[in-house]
Amino acid sequence: MIENNLIELVPSINNWGAPVGVQFYQPSDRGSQYVFRRAVIRNNVIRFADGASDPLQFVLGIRLWNCEDAIVEDNVVDVDAPNPLRHYNSKSVRYFNNRTSSGLLLRGAEENNNLQVIGIASELTTDIEDALLLTA
Repeated sequence: MIENNLIELVPSINNWGAPVGVQFYQPSDRGSQYVFRRAVIRNNVIRFADGASDPLQFVLGIRLWNCEDAIVEDNVVDVDAPNPLRHYNSKSVRYFNNRTSSGLLLRGAEENNNLQVIGIASELTTDIEDALLLTA
């Protein structure tokens, strides 16, 4: 469980890789078994320290690889990247009410092993709003 944290990123200083706020990353060599069984990432603020940015790297807020079940909710993520919430090879990842500091809703994305987005995950906030509209 990663909850109620302020995570401040700094721009990368070498080619080792872009900064990521929260990352569960372990390639699985165990076939269909998941490395991380349960994950809850809630009420965190992820941003660059002192309003900096890193335009040369691909910065992410949250990346989950090989999770069986995960809940990502109520996080505030301010980074300079499209789709800053991502998962790969995970059975059930649920996103709910993740936003930027300006209030823009962030939807999670599924990526492939080449780090390219292959789909946008359903968002419980929009699912609830759609259900309310249909019942009205």
